[in-house]
Amino acid sequence: MFPANLEAILFDAGGTLVRIDYAFVVEAAAGLGIAVSEDALCRGEAVARCAIDASASPLGSVSGTDASRIPVYFENLLRAAGIPEDALAPVIRAMEAGHAESNLWRVPLEGVFETLRGLRARRVRTAVVSNGDGRIRAMLASLGLAEHLELIVDSFENVSAPIGCEDCGVPLYPNSKGEIVHAEMPDDLEPEATHFH
Repeated sequence: MFPANLEAILFDAGGTLVRIDYAFVVEAAAGLGIAVSEDALCRGEAVARCAIDASASPLGSVSGTDASRIPVYFENLLRAAGIPEDALAPVIRAMEAGHAESNLWRVPLEGVFETLRGLRARRVRTAVVSNGDGRIRAMLASLGLAEHLELIVDSFENVSAPIGCEDCGVPLYPNSKGEIVHAEMPDDLEPEATHFH
């Protein structure tokens, strides 16, 4: 399943480890008198992802920020899920409000825990590098995913004042427990004992 020489994997959070909370969207839409299923939302999200990919430049980057892309992403998702045109705006507003309150990308994808445990058993280092909004670490911890990750980097954290090592000047990063540490090379690490509930 994994290449024998695999040493590390960097994951994004949204769409890779966690997905949108479709149950929340179904309930929010129902509160507005609009029926949509979780299956339709799942199919719609696949279309929305393809639209993001199609908008990428030849170098692979997309314009704007996550905050500016989210309304368009939600619109593409809902339209592909079959939400009527005249109902898109109120459902998007409900999703944006829900996302502002508690990141909507908050449901672990099927097989994520098994995959992370399998990687750890093979001594593959795992980390999340996300262009999040400062809530990724807490969300991953609340879901029980952070304990399976060696490092979590949320681009919103420490944006105003990066922390550097006083001895050598190398940038320091928060590990999965939120401790500020040197990024270590695989040979420098002692394996951590894994505790499963």
